[in-house]
Amino acid sequence: MVEDQHDTPLNVGRRTRAISPTLKRALDSRDHGCRFPGCAATRFVEGHHIKHWAHGGETKLDNLVTLCSYHHRLAHEGGFAVEANAGHFHFFSQDGERIPAAPAFPRKRLNGEAALIQKNRDSGRHIDAETGASRWGGETMDYDVAIHALFEADGGLEISAAEISKGLEDLRVGQVIFGAD
Repeated sequence: MVEDQHDTPLNVGRRTRAISPTLKRALDSRDHGCRFPGCAATRFVEGHHIKHWAHGGETKLDNLVTLCSYHHRLAHEGGFAVEANAGHFHFFSQDGERIPAAPAFPRKRLNGEAALIQKNRDSGRHIDAETGASRWGGETMDYDVAIHALFEADGGLEISAAEISKGLEDLRVGQVIFGAD
């Protein structure tokens, strides 16, 4: 068993396939998330034995790579493979072709987001965590009011609440709401 400067195991060899908490911290420190090309996942990640433990692979840092749940499943069930070479990882598709290295997607706000926020502020819209919250108390939907509000929001269409009510009543009995005048 190989240990770090504090006598904590970093290589448990063939004793167990389970990754110890210390080895997991070392793996997290080295990989900083899923190492699959182009993947930026840092949550729901798992240690993957490059040479599978059942095939003689050891549970040591040099034989482990961090993969997100999706790519870990691809490695086991989808026929994808990974090889380690001097601290670099190479990934291969089901047909054996090497998947080219790709930078992870950036984890920063896009410029368009700032413009959208400013546009909403300029138009007087206040959007916060409560904006999408439902304010429905369970009462029956008032279709007359809803349709009238939609017509008003569309602008230019003038229709009274009475006309909407009559149109809804006609709809309920299978007639056309707005006939040709």
